Amino acid sequence: MDLTLSVEQRDLGRMLRDVVASNRSEDAARDALDSGHGYRPTEWRQLVDLGVLDPLVPSPDGDQLRTLAVVAEELGRGLVCVPFLPVAGMVAGVLADAATAGPGSPAARLLVRIAAEGPVVTVAWPPPSGPWPGGGDHPACRAEPSAGGGWTLEGSAEFVLFGAEADLVLVPAATPQGTALLAVAGDAPGLVRQPIRTLDGTRPQARLAFSAVAADLVVPSDAGPALEAGRDRAGVLLAAEQLGTSQRALEMAVAYAGERRQFGRPIGAFQAVKHLCADMYVGVESLRSAVRAAAWAADARTPDHGALASLAQAIASSVAAEATDANLHVHGGIGFTWEHPAHLYLRRALGDASLLGPADHHLASLADRAQL
Repeated sequence: MDLTLSVEQRDLGRMLRDVVASNRSEDAARDALDSGHGYRPTEWRQLVDLGVLDPLVPSPDGDQLRTLAVVAEELGRGLVCVPFLPVAGMVAGVLADAATAGPGSPAARLLVRIAAEGPVVTVAWPPPSGPWPGGGDHPACRAEPSAGGGWTLEGSAEFVLFGAEADLVLVPAATPQGTALLAVAGDAPGLVRQPIRTLDGTRPQARLAFSAVAADLVVPSDAGPALEAGRDRAGVLLAAEQLGTSQRALEMAVAYAGERRQFGRPIGAFQAVKHLCADMYVGVESLRSAVRAAAWAADARTPDHGALASLAQAIASSVAAEATDANLHVHGGIGFTWEHPAHLYLRRALGDASLLGPADHHLASLADRAQL
């Protein structure tokens, strides 16, 4: 297992860090809380033009997820308001697994289109605590063949990432042949999209209702394995984003501890502050190892890649929440103000901790997969 980054991956990370800094993404995150709109189309188009989705298409070096994790880390570090996670994680993970049927399959063609054009695409599955695929036998939506040779979709989905902004929504649905995956245009007649206000305004979510909505079949039946693969892939990229958020919180805390002075010396000289920063550092480095191991295992398709994805998410949900909370406390009174960005990172961390399930959920999944 090689956890080191290549020269190209390190260069990509530095380039993205400069781009994110020039776009003042922290200001955009604050605007998202005020307006409820967390998506910046111009920034997303800029990132797509820079090639952040190029790794979605299989390459000979096999470093797809490791390279995408570098992108996710820098976007998390800057609180960037773009749909990278649902597109590169959820959707691409589902389609990549389904595309093994052949390059001419609907899933393979859609994956190539997403990598080339960068449309906003998401998956309308319920959270892990919902009826499916976290604990039941059937998805919440149903699909039936229509007279014209297409499909008609009925049902609803909650907390869909970028659901109100998506150009295309992939919907798991029960069909006469089993669980299928269908694609619905964002402006399709009969589709009602209601934005939901959440703690983290940088990750817009929506409630979707489907009433006799026309849909195209992407995965005809037995879509469960593809959806599980997509959830694992999204978990690794979300953990990478949480790593970036945690790293930024650590940097902010250490910098402030060296600048802020009390009783004639920097507050970083006090033992309590030292302990906070030291604990943050240990957590961040542990998470870094977990993320890189999970990304490597996913690219290598090792037998334990699913378990490592669960492990990375379990660690990330705890580390990010603790690091961003500690950063706020190191900053003291100023850290609790609306004007300071510390709360923006805390909101992102708390929102991410429940996005694909809390740490306990992933620990239970890890135990199941490792047969502990």
